[in-house]
Amino acid sequence: MPPYAEEFDTVAAPALDSNLSDERRAIVVVDEGAEPALNPRRELGHVPVGIVLVGVLVICYFAWFPFDFVDEGRPFAEVLRSFSFATGRPLWHPSAVPVNVLLFLPFGFGIGCLARGRTSSRHVVVLTSAAVGIVLSTLVEVVQSAWLSRNSEVDDILANTVGAALGGLAWTRLEPAVADAVEWVRRSANRRPWRALWLALSLVPTLLVVVTTAVSSDHTQLGSWDGAYPLVLGNEATGNRPWSGEIAAVSLTDRALTAAQTSAVLGGRPLREVAPGSVLLEYDFTAGQPLPGGLRTGGNEPQPTSTIVGGDGLRVGPDRWVVSSEPPAGLSASIAASGEFTVFLDVTTSSLDQDGPARILTISADLWTRNLTVAQDGADLVVRVRSTFAGTNGSSPELAVSGAFGDGGRHVFVFVYDASTASVTVDNPARTSTIELFAPTVPMVDRFIDDVGRLRFSRLGDLGRESYFAASAFAPWAVVNTLLARRRRASWRCLVPVALLVPVVELVVWRVLPEHRIDRGEVLTAAAVTIAAYAAAASAASRRWR
Repeated sequence: MPPYAEEFDTVAAPALDSNLSDERRAIVVVDEGAEPALNPRRELGHVPVGIVLVGVLVICYFAWFPFDFVDEGRPFAEVLRSFSFATGRPLWHPSAVPVNVLLFLPFGFGIGCLARGRTSSRHVVVLTSAAVGIVLSTLVEVVQSAWLSRNSEVDDILANTVGAALGGLAWTRLEPAVADAVEWVRRSANRRPWRALWLALSLVPTLLVVVTTAVSSDHTQLGSWDGAYPLVLGNEATGNRPWSGEIAAVSLTDRALTAAQTSAVLGGRPLREVAPGSVLLEYDFTAGQPLPGGLRTGGNEPQPTSTIVGGDGLRVGPDRWVVSSEPPAGLSASIAASGEFTVFLDVTTSSLDQDGPARILTISADLWTRNLTVAQDGADLVVRVRSTFAGTNGSSPELAVSGAFGDGGRHVFVFVYDASTASVTVDNPARTSTIELFAPTVPMVDRFIDDVGRLRFSRLGDLGRESYFAASAFAPWAVVNTLLARRRRASWRCLVPVALLVPVVELVVWRVLPEHRIDRGEVLTAAAVTIAAYAAAASAASRRWR
């Protein structure tokens, strides 16, 4: 007999005693002979709330990753109009529907658990799970459309709603088994061997995060750069990704400039003075002089220098571009050896309708293999860098700055890359965006279930990835350690071993991977997530956990 069975009376509806308390009425089963319904608020404490929260976090992770939210200023009416109301595409797709259904099952299970505490009707439980599921799914799709530039499908909402309803239905069938499992866990927490086992299991996610980080440690290196690829300005090497506009200046270094050095270059100081000994390439096309040595016009019919170089810079378009006479093997080898570089571009686009993306600068062999590409896709600046992380085409993922070309006027771009970070400055230091590649971005993208084709520079994106990375590593330990404190109210002294794991893991990663830099922002984010998990567990322990 389940441990809670003694608390229930199974009676027919007409025989209900009018003197029963409200709490007693909540756990009386209406149908004679039916399985007694437990009250989750009494029997399970905060477990249902925990299931719901974990379900929401899982949904947001798979729906919004890599969290590169960018406000593009779209009116809400336009966001709603972007919804696809055509049914059938994912609804009968062999892979999309099962994924969308399974994604909302845990959430619907938790909602069903909460709803069961207020009603004895299984139909109401299922309908409640479906109703809350459709609200959450709609919110997720709206966020995707408004801030993630993704297509939103009504069919996705339908599949998610079915998943939430099935989760609620599963709760009505499994509630006795869940209550037994929770009771067993509570009892095992009072036995020393089991307590040690739970603590050890809670450290498994931490160990997996450390191992994952170590495995991905060299994925941002540039050692695979090929010295046989030519340098092309204004097009792809194959001539089928033209960019139209003017290029005033181009520079490349084999050093990642610091923020102070970038500010100095944008302030007018010569690059060779700011970064002596690291400048590999530096062209100024504004003097109206002939093409520098080593460059020639591209295309089937090479253009005279006078038609391609003007007072405002190098004029390129579909019928004229510039290519190096020989592949810059030395340049590629220097960057591959240093593992870092900086690109400086002063350009003016002739149109915001260029896509492909349209190549401004590229060191590549064709459409599918490259070392480096800086390009335009609409109003966005796109950068592809060859590495283990991004692949031989640099497009899995490519990096993008939304709205970098603004109104289509003249802009200066400084792209800085090293093994840990990538940053882009547009026109002035105040418009600098950064992506923390390692960690957490590279380990998370490498192991995400789907391909990430584009990663946009976004402060919220970095914060979201850091938060989920920290939660994976530290939240299980914080929750288990706090719940096993065996105190009516978890003492603040319990926070010490919980929070101590954060600096310990950072030091271990630093010792294993000397090139890893300890970032203060990442440490603070990890500490905040760990303390939040501790606080939630302490609240549950003080009220319901026995």
